[in-house]
Amino acid sequence: MDLFVTKYCRLSSKGINTHKGGVNLPLNDMVYDPQALYTLLQLSYPKFFKMDTLCKYGILAGECLFERNPLSYTSSEIGIILSGQHGSLDTDEQFQQTLQPDNFFPSPALFVYTLSNIVMGELCIRYKIKGENLFTVSATPDYDLLCQYTTALFLQKRINACLVGWIDYYQRQPDILLVWVETTSDTNALPFNYNTLTSLYI
Repeated sequence: MDLFVTKYCRLSSKGINTHKGGVNLPLNDMVYDPQALYTLLQLSYPKFFKMDTLCKYGILAGECLFERNPLSYTSSEIGIILSGQHGSLDTDEQFQQTLQPDNFFPSPALFVYTLSNIVMGELCIRYKIKGENLFTVSATPDYDLLCQYTTALFLQKRINACLVGWIDYYQRQPDILLVWVETTSDTNALPFNYNTLTSLYI
């Protein structure tokens, strides 16, 4: 089965690049400020401000990917297959600080984000994704696994589109690649395979 990357977003300390080109950032260090990116992209999603930083970056990448266009699939037709290195470790460490005897004030609002796959949940809510899902943790992007697992879901006719990628954030370093995978292609589509994902991640 031929699968294609029809949209993508790469967000890292180097900036933001999408299938439509680079996103112009007025300040080079703006990529380290998710609130500033939210304003720059003129987004309107109030829940954004309640999220931890990992989820904020996930939503920002998703908005750059989909450009606020409605998805042309039913919720159950769309899968989401993601991976990352640190999971929720950045937020875990923040929450751990609130448990120290000299500063004991644990926050339920912070605790809810101490799940490695919480960013996947927020993306599912935002884009109404209700199909097959998987979140894995690995030291580096395992694009072979992402490609093989995603392809298997398409072959089994479990999904007709899939949000696939690597989402990581730790110590102020966002590192994200999201791709939108479909069975149909256009003139700018790329083959969905290891080589494509590797080249987009650079």
